[in-house]
Amino acid sequence: MPCGFGRHSRLLSKFACEVISADKDKDVFSNSWHSTAPRITPVVLNAEKDLPFKESAFSAIVVVHYYTPGLIAKLSGYLCPNGLLVIESFGGHGNNWEGLPKAGQVAEDLGSGFEVILLKERIVGPKNNVSFKLVARKKIAFTAKIDVETKGISL
Repeated sequence: MPCGFGRHSRLLSKFACEVISADKDKDVFSNSWHSTAPRITPVVLNAEKDLPFKESAFSAIVVVHYYTPGLIAKLSGYLCPNGLLVIESFGGHGNNWEGLPKAGQVAEDLGSGFEVILLKERIVGPKNNVSFKLVARKKIAFTAKIDVETKGISL
């Protein structure tokens, strides 16, 4: 998300992945690039609004050249436990660095709910903003319930 003209979507579909390609610009689907690739479902949506997916709907979410504050928190609920979150921000050229997070913000946004597999930040612009590449796995949340009478533990 956004999928643009589907370079990453087509690649993922070649590996037998069911892919939902999402973009807010319906024109990116006008040349029907998605119809020649198996397992791709195009969806027009605005990632800055509520998304029409169920909780834990995806085993992986890939975001390329897009970032907005709160993105990680928003996507986290749609990712199943052990699911991968892959984000590559835009590069921070011209003045678009102003929309990128500050150094350390991505790690802070992940909190304790993710295992970081890869996080590379590169300072861009004069105010400590960063472009970044991220691969993180959503942790499985275990809850333990203790039965006081039998002192048994169930997971």
